[in-house]
Amino acid sequence: MRGYSLSYGRFFNGAETGSAASVVVLGKTVVDNLVGGNPIGQFVRINNHPFKVIGVFAARGFSGSFDQDDLAVMPLNSLWADVLPSSAPRIDQVLVQASNPGATDLVKAQVTNTLLQRHRILNPALADFQVRTQRDLVASAERTGTLMQWMLGLIAAIALLTGGIGIASLLLGSVSERTYEIGIRRAVGASRGDIIAQFMLESLLLAVVGGVVGIALGVGVASFFAQIVTDLPAPMISATAVSVAAPFAVVVGVVAGIHAALRAARLQPVDAVRRL
Repeated sequence: MRGYSLSYGRFFNGAETGSAASVVVLGKTVVDNLVGGNPIGQFVRINNHPFKVIGVFAARGFSGSFDQDDLAVMPLNSLWADVLPSSAPRIDQVLVQASNPGATDLVKAQVTNTLLQRHRILNPALADFQVRTQRDLVASAERTGTLMQWMLGLIAAIALLTGGIGIASLLLGSVSERTYEIGIRRAVGASRGDIIAQFMLESLLLAVVGGVVGIALGVGVASFFAQIVTDLPAPMISATAVSVAAPFAVVVGVVAGIHAALRAARLQPVDAVRRL
């Protein structure tokens, strides 16, 4: 069901399973790290018990961060007798394959009913097992992905709000420090609209520069982690994310600058010059 195939050697048979024979089939990663060369006929120790290597799986590579070649497969009775402690669960997981995709739900119901009978459980709500189909796993992964998107969106919103507060504080401080400059401009003929436009332009410039720097840092950090953390999927920055983030940064900057611009425009020339 997992789709593994042998590179060379053979798989264990029913007789070896029934007799708990000490045989094992290894993945390529295990062979490369422990044995090297042709391991057929050699012995490896698992839980200090010798197992004879009878086969090697064909290489499959990584699935996300999981190395599909880092495995050793032995008869179930051998696992119980020589490897697992007596307190370990007898069976942790069973894989069942339906004859076709349309029969998946029927097979799930049949498996559930069989296990309820075997475990002598009358109320399905008290079941001590879970039966999940591939569709269930995909739905669970999608729910987790959606939750992560909302969490990241919340973090981004908090970051934008923090940036907006920073821009607003900077511009308000600038208004206080540049009172004389504003008064001189008003005295020589600048209108309130000119003052508002000046501070809105400064706010927009701060937002644009901050957005460009932020996007550049995001791309750089993603590339850095992709080279350093090779066991996890490389971070990806989509064009959609950039196209959404850039306008948001501009909007936040403009909104943050409105209060400072209006405050600067309300200053009277005589009062502004007198305050110096």
